[in-house]
Amino acid sequence: MSHIDWQAYEDGSLSPELRAEADKLLATEPSAKAELEGLRSLKAALVKTAELETIPLDKLSRMVRKVSHPKPKWAWPVAGIAFAVLAFAGYKVWTNVMTVTFDDSPVAGQLCTGDPSAAAKFANERNGLKVQPVEPAPGYELSDVKAGNDWTMFQFTRGQTKCFLYVRKGETTFQGPPARHVAGNPVYLVHTRFGDGLGWVGGDYSYLLTGVPQEELWNLSNHFVVRGVKPYYKN
Repeated sequence: MSHIDWQAYEDGSLSPELRAEADKLLATEPSAKAELEGLRSLKAALVKTAELETIPLDKLSRMVRKVSHPKPKWAWPVAGIAFAVLAFAGYKVWTNVMTVTFDDSPVAGQLCTGDPSAAAKFANERNGLKVQPVEPAPGYELSDVKAGNDWTMFQFTRGQTKCFLYVRKGETTFQGPPARHVAGNPVYLVHTRFGDGLGWVGGDYSYLLTGVPQEELWNLSNHFVVRGVKPYYKN
């Protein structure tokens, strides 16, 4: 393992003496060349990822830890490199993601039920949003419904796992470019009090899916976003 700071070599801050030594190592030591190529590959991958999608901060940290173990001499500056590259590329880490709250008006009623039709009827009687029955995603069961003045929340469970689907009358303006498109509908990464969330607009309604890790949210979006495009609600 070489003692050269390859990031300093890359950004030109290495002293002339050490740079000459680095050039000699690159010409004679395959391991030194591999270290420099590894650093360059990491930077290129970060830039490419930044151009494609938004990623939460905890996932970025895991990426940095993974590529930095075992830790060569250039590993410790990698975290700083990663954030610098992402900032340069306009990359939005989770600390800058929009915080969304759909249930900011008082709860008008709550019902524990596994019957989608009963849940819809209960919500309609309390907020008049004309919600249609919402079928749970595969592997989940409907367990609860809450109705606010201008929103309805469906709680779905799978064992100890809980996810929440909120629907609110009116369009919510989600910040930034969409993270992905599902069934042609732009879907945005947001932050909620439950953690990660996905937000989208369908017709005259806004939708928020939250409560489970981001990977599972995207899995569930294949069920809920597609249904939401048709939307659940009738005017």
